[in-house]
Amino acid sequence: SGHTNFVGHAATTAAPTHKRVGIRLQGPGVARTGMPVLNNTGQPIGTLCSAGFGPTLQASIGMAYVPLAYTT
Repeated sequence: SGHTNFVGHAATTAAPTHKRVGIRLQGPGVARTGMPVLNNTGQPIGTLCSAGFGPTLQASIGMAYVPLAYTT
């Protein structure tokens, strides 16, 4: 146990800086993978890594990685 001699060890043990969050578009529009995610002031804080139409919500939804400061 305690193997540390492998490629990627530092990345797998480092404290996370981002978190995956679910989003729902405000208003009409279509969420697409690769689109920027904006904070309340319009500054980009992340990128959609998956997106599409959510038929249950009748809205565009997606997932994105954003800095921990923007998560709860």
